[in-house]
Amino acid sequence: MDWSYIAGFFDGEGSVIKNYNQTGRPYPYLSWSNTNKEVLDRVCEFLIDNNIRAKVNHWANGDVNNHGWKDKYWLTVYDKESVLTCIYAMHPHLIIKVLDVEWAWEVLEGVVSRKNLRPIPSGRGILPPLVS
Repeated sequence: MDWSYIAGFFDGEGSVIKNYNQTGRPYPYLSWSNTNKEVLDRVCEFLIDNNIRAKVNHWANGDVNNHGWKDKYWLTVYDKESVLTCIYAMHPHLIIKVLDVEWAWEVLEGVVSRKNLRPIPSGRGILPPLVS
């Protein structure tokens, strides 16, 4: 697994959730949803191995009859530092969700204290160019 796979999976199954904190300030985070827990667990393991805080959650279909629907799982990257690190690594490989992650980058770059960031590639202030 590599960042191009993660970016492709995000383009297909992921979202930038445009959440807002108690003061009304935007607080975006990353989320992938799927009915296949194994694939989310493997992506989560890759993210954690790359110093990104990630978690897989389970949402059981609450309907008693279930209508034949499968249970849903989602993977979240929520804290600002991890979201920025994940966006930085995915950005060159994204095709569909480029504008969404660039919006999240701009919002979070203004909020995160640089002295608290984990070591990551130098020059992170600017997103790397897209791979053509």
